[in-house]
Amino acid sequence: MRHGVLSAQVFDPTQFRTVGDPVAVLPDVNYAPLSRYAEFSVSDTGVLAYLGGSPFNQELTWFDRRGAPLGRAGEPGDFSGLHLSPDGMHVILNRSDPEIGYPGVWTVDLVRGSSSRITSGSVDFSPVGSPDGRQVIFASAPLADRGMMLSQAPSDGGPPQPVKKSSRCGFPSSWSSNGRYVAYTGYVGRGGSVSTS
Repeated sequence: MRHGVLSAQVFDPTQFRTVGDPVAVLPDVNYAPLSRYAEFSVSDTGVLAYLGGSPFNQELTWFDRRGAPLGRAGEPGDFSGLHLSPDGMHVILNRSDPEIGYPGVWTVDLVRGSSSRITSGSVDFSPVGSPDGRQVIFASAPLADRGMMLSQAPSDGGPPQPVKKSSRCGFPSSWSSNGRYVAYTGYVGRGGSVSTS
């Protein structure tokens, strides 16, 4: 993850274009340069939620339904793309490796508090766990540039297997509850689209 300035600009819906100059809103917002996603969201009431702060200094924290913190899990790090396993015992996430600086797919054992990297590529990102908890699908560079997504079992440490290859780069975002479909974002040139496979 990197950090950048979040800016806002007036949009004219009748002309479908921006108007005027952009205005800085927040000075320090996380974003993923590979997938082009910034870590923020705006509600219908105008409230802005965002992920900021220093890299490698985030913590996984349990909260109850009232928002009170219950405890922390695992070591601090630079996280994104969190997916809780169906049994609630593990979290699959994207984490920048503090030693090499590249993101990889990690699993955090919420019972023991330990974490380990489950992929071995130089840059692995956008992980999504299967409904049965047995597989993780993710994008991997430079294969993602050729529209390739990979799948790997978190527990066996075996080599990842190709899942999808197309003319569009695939960033997985969701796995259907029946295990048959994966939704992903595909980029064609400067544009983007959401696809299901």
